[in-house]
Amino acid sequence: MALTLRYLCPVRRRRSFAHLINEGILEDFAREKSISLAYPTTRFYDALHEDKPALRAPPAPPKPPTDG
Repeated sequence: MALTLRYLCPVRRRRSFAHLINEGILEDFAREKSISLAYPTTRFYDALHEDKPALRAPPAPPKPPTDG
């Protein structure tokens, strides 16, 4: 989740204001029993094995043997 905020503050205090706002948001989330924060995760999707059977591509026909 990404939040974008716009706020007015004195130029030389921008970073301290941003810090206070971020801390306030995190503290409010910590108080909520129904919200959990997690680390970023990545999931790889293998359509061949995980997709619905009707959506899978048909298997390739076997190759004929070659005389060699």
